[in-house]
Amino acid sequence: MNVTSPARPATSGADMQDFFDALSRGEVDHAGKVFADNVLLLLPGLQPVHGRRRAVRLLRLIRRRFAEIGWTRASAVDAEPGWSIATWTVAGTLSDGTRFRQEVASVARFDVEGKVAYLSDYLKSTDRLGQRAEPAQLFLGRG
Repeated sequence: MNVTSPARPATSGADMQDFFDALSRGEVDHAGKVFADNVLLLLPGLQPVHGRRRAVRLLRLIRRRFAEIGWTRASAVDAEPGWSIATWTVAGTLSDGTRFRQEVASVARFDVEGKVAYLSDYLKSTDRLGQRAEPAQLFLGRG
């Protein structure tokens, strides 16, 4: 049961679909509006990113790697007040034409204003064309 109170923000894992839909459309600035000013973004294989401006800048770099990308939520659970866990299938085509598919779990913490203060992704798979790839290769084309 999801109860809204000052201790439990209205935003939840179910609302993260809007964030990922905006990223899929290439609307990075719109997607970045969900972040708190002091957000901590943790992506596999990359250094932690602190702050909304840096997080949006990183998302722009990542999004440029993809010609097409889409997130399909498999499940979402609101945990303790302000925390959410969601699982996703991410599929698409890199800008070089390579197709990929990943299974991802996201853990998010929301501040009292409903903004994402913490987002950490965990890759369950890093396959592209049947070959295992390092996360940094998938995100930024290096590794």
